[in-house]
Amino acid sequence: AMVSMQRPSIDGMLVSIWARNLVITLVLLVFCVPLTFHFATNFVRPIKALTETAHTVSAGNFNAPFPVERTDEIGVLARAYREMVGTIRNNLAKIHELAFEDPVTKLPNRECFRQHFTNHMIGPGGKPNRMSVLFIDLDRFKRINDSFGHDHGDALLCEIAARLCGLLNPSSCSCGNTEGTGPIVQNVLERPSAVPPQVARLGGDEFAVIVPASGRASAVDQLAEQLVQCVEQPVEINGLTMAVGASIGVATYPDDGEDYTAILKHADIAMYAAKRTGGNRACFYSEIEDEFRGQERVTLEVELKQALVRDEFRIEFQPKVDCETMKVVGAEVLVRWQHPQRGLLAPGSFIDVAEESDLITRLGDTVLEMACRQGRRWLDDGLEVPLAVNVSIRQLEKPGFTQHVLNILRTTRFPAELLQLEVTETVAMADPESVSAATEPLLAAGITFAIDDFGTGYSSLAHLQRLPFNTFKIDRSFVCGLGSDQHSRSIVKTIIAMAKSLKYEVVAEGVETVEQQEFLTGQGCTTAQGFLFAKPMPPEIFAGWMKAFSDPVRHHPGAQGNRRGRTEHAA
Repeated sequence: AMVSMQRPSIDGMLVSIWARNLVITLVLLVFCVPLTFHFATNFVRPIKALTETAHTVSAGNFNAPFPVERTDEIGVLARAYREMVGTIRNNLAKIHELAFEDPVTKLPNRECFRQHFTNHMIGPGGKPNRMSVLFIDLDRFKRINDSFGHDHGDALLCEIAARLCGLLNPSSCSCGNTEGTGPIVQNVLERPSAVPPQVARLGGDEFAVIVPASGRASAVDQLAEQLVQCVEQPVEINGLTMAVGASIGVATYPDDGEDYTAILKHADIAMYAAKRTGGNRACFYSEIEDEFRGQERVTLEVELKQALVRDEFRIEFQPKVDCETMKVVGAEVLVRWQHPQRGLLAPGSFIDVAEESDLITRLGDTVLEMACRQGRRWLDDGLEVPLAVNVSIRQLEKPGFTQHVLNILRTTRFPAELLQLEVTETVAMADPESVSAATEPLLAAGITFAIDDFGTGYSSLAHLQRLPFNTFKIDRSFVCGLGSDQHSRSIVKTIIAMAKSLKYEVVAEGVETVEQQEFLTGQGCTTAQGFLFAKPMPPEIFAGWMKAFSDPVRHHPGAQGNRRGRTEHAA
């Protein structure tokens, strides 16, 4: 009876508790929903909007709007972020201006001009865009600049720049989007082109213009004449009337060159031809005589002389690897020219000109001294690297060559037994008596000698026995043909057999495949070098590479991949 009486009481209590909880829940909902909405509206959404803006800015759009306008802490954060983005935008604009804009004329500079040309070389379908470069040099500017001062000279440059922009189009005078052409360009070129015109100041009193060359044959000629007439008009600066002329050289891509460097160089040569014929006129590279094209070599010779004075030459090292042990046993020293405008140049770009002048002796001496100094640094760091350096016939013929080499070894403290001098087969066989006389004292000092590019000349066994050489270097042209050319295989076999009979070592140049390396090893070749093992490297990279290559984990040159390519010629 008591149980039945307590049951309604318990049920009533449960109903009361449930009702109370329901009321509390409803009350909480009434207060929490508006509170949550207020929090989302005033905190979450602004932060989300700020985050989306940050993503937009990180993608490069520094003009993205900031939708957060508040006076609380989030507003302070948004304003600080807006100011930071504005500062970054201004700094980037300043960096772009410094990198791509001439500070005097505000025209695109040389680097911007180069990028503009390079970016428009290839058109739709992979075909080259025809375009002409007009290289403009101001006649008599130096005289005005020296007579009236740099302020007047800069003002004159700005006036000429403004005239060029007016003749072409204002949009062609900025380093950016240069779509559209001015009235003159439209008239002379007649039809639209994928190459927007651009005018730039290259430096000093030199300007350059890029225009499309897809219209009539005489169109660019007409434009060049317009430019001459535009420049020659008198200029009044601070009450002084000045007049300059314009010598213009024109080169057209791809007819007159395959890249920017060649086109600009040929336009420069054509400009020089215009100056030689009186100036204040335009001259096309395709129309100048061979005597003017010889100026290219003259210019290169002058630049080589300046490069020697300015220490613009660098050396790189290509390792030589023992064919049996796969250990690095030395390196060949290769020269490179860090040209201020054209970048890093391989020897093929300048050695011929150096050979035709006395510059090859100075260059050779410079390379030898740089190599010995670097070899000494490695020795001081505990790394022994035998070095091979090329020697030209002019160096061998120069009086005092032997003593000069010994002096370099003494001043650099590089051991003579770690130095090998390479002489081409043609040089060695042309005058073996002189070569022997020049090399024997060095041989006595511990220096070894190698015949470079062996197999490309005409060697006499009698002369070979008398010459103080102990190494043949098989020319890369024979190594390249080992895979398919039976003639090359026969020549390589003969050279190796001859070396064995003379007790010479054999170094194979230009080894690019595992198959070539295996054939050479099978024939008894002692040493190899080429892209299979490594490309030429600057000294700071070579030392680390040498240690990694000699690591016991490495078993075969093919582990780094079958690197194909053409080994560059040494100096």
